[in-house]
Amino acid sequence: MSDQHVYDDEQAERLAAIYTAPATVERRQWILDHLDLDAGESALSIGCGPGHEPAAMAELVGEEGRVLGIDNSEDVVAMAEDHGAEFPQVTIEHGDATDLPAADNSSDAAIASLVYEYSPDVDTALAELYRVLRPGGRAAVLAADWDSTVWHSSDADRMDKAIEAWKTVYAHPRLGSQLTANLDDTGLKIEDVAANSYLETDLDTYAGFLLDLINGHLEENDVLDPVMIDEWKQDLVEIDEAGETFFSLTYYLYMVHKPD
Repeated sequence: MSDQHVYDDEQAERLAAIYTAPATVERRQWILDHLDLDAGESALSIGCGPGHEPAAMAELVGEEGRVLGIDNSEDVVAMAEDHGAEFPQVTIEHGDATDLPAADNSSDAAIASLVYEYSPDVDTALAELYRVLRPGGRAAVLAADWDSTVWHSSDADRMDKAIEAWKTVYAHPRLGSQLTANLDDTGLKIEDVAANSYLETDLDTYAGFLLDLINGHLEENDVLDPVMIDEWKQDLVEIDEAGETFFSLTYYLYMVHKPD
């Protein structure tokens, strides 16, 4: 779920590019395949971003179904409303994962993709997911573990420092491998856990988007020496020019349900 932020045109274009990158599109379809939405169902997209996920869900639930998309950035909500305008069964609302604007037992299914690692209060967010699912309802919860990152660099120590600094973006940067205990505490039952890895060998991909995002975070938050940041980015660019890029990051999908 995006942080509260006002996006300029360049940032909005970058956000849209991330959500339409081939690897992101494939991951979104992979999650939808696991959720297996049926026509007529009521579905929830928590941290809906600029609206691609609710639109994809709308096509599956059809005109008799209902999709509620929620994001805590008003600017992103506006993007999602534009994106979902052609689907009358889609509603987009401003809200937070820890206080969902949805009624008790109102959703057959939900997706929370890369949302809970940003939340300082994961347990409250998961309790909200439990509240809004109907008995027997199901959810797909995706989270990363940034310790799974493998990124080829000529200076492993500098790369480690950059990734550690990037982790400060998240309240829970390792949530992907630690979510079981949180889910158990809510009463949600785990049916399956699946892994999805980005493995890329050039920067004209999701890895390139991440390079820009991480570089921007390092520069804006003054968490590393500016010279080191420049050297880190230039090193990765030169490695890519030599055809030697190797990037891998694993995401973990927890399929859960609320007991009848």
